[in-house]
Amino acid sequence: MPQLMGLQQAIFRQGRGKLLIFICLVAVFFSLTLSLGFWQLDRAEQKEAYLARNQADEIMPMSNWQNAKDGQLIQLEGHYLSQYQFLIDNKTYQGKFGYDVIVPFLTNFGFDDVLFWVNLGWVEASVDRSKLNKIDLPNAEVELDARVYLPVKKGFRLSDDQYQTQGWPSRVQYFDADFFQQSFELDQAEKHLVISRFEVRLEAHQEGVQARRWLPSNVMPPEKHLAYAFQWFALAFSLIVLAVVFLVRHVKESMNNEI
Repeated sequence: MPQLMGLQQAIFRQGRGKLLIFICLVAVFFSLTLSLGFWQLDRAEQKEAYLARNQADEIMPMSNWQNAKDGQLIQLEGHYLSQYQFLIDNKTYQGKFGYDVIVPFLTNFGFDDVLFWVNLGWVEASVDRSKLNKIDLPNAEVELDARVYLPVKKGFRLSDDQYQTQGWPSRVQYFDADFFQQSFELDQAEKHLVISRFEVRLEAHQEGVQARRWLPSNVMPPEKHLAYAFQWFALAFSLIVLAVVFLVRHVKESMNNEI
């Protein structure tokens, strides 16, 4: 009889030790999941503030375009030369291959006209490489909001050798303002026509805009952060539920063993 009681006490001590380990693990993971959930909520708030700051950017007048900095928001008034569309090759978006679409945009203000290179965004490429996408654009005067893009280094390209397909739209290897300018006729005698050397990338909801793949990949939208926060909080709740179920079973088993 004393041996049986000693065995029961040993089993009880062993079970209690496992229970303490289980409780500690639950506490650690519960704290971790809660922390991650609140961290995601904080990140969502930061991203909302970031997007609000971008939306509140002061728009630089078109007349001051030569002083534009990278990322500067600029407002353009003019019309697309929609017959000339350049498709920059080897651009991927959401795991699909396609093109960035560059279209010259002629502005008329003051004594000078300025030709800008507007990046409409990304379009998916056809499996048949001979079929090139053409975007329908208005012929009338439009007003556009876009951001100046001044890359600090070359983007990805398979080769430094520029190429161009015949006809329009025209597939090219990379953005090159000088090369583009030589690809079609421009009447530079009528007025002082100035050619910009950089591209401008359309903001959302602009005339002709396509998929804006250039949005920073590391800038996750607030909605996704909120979704992750919900997942972490759900996991924390699940841990508590599982812990309660386990403890209830453990107590019942202990009571049955005592009987």
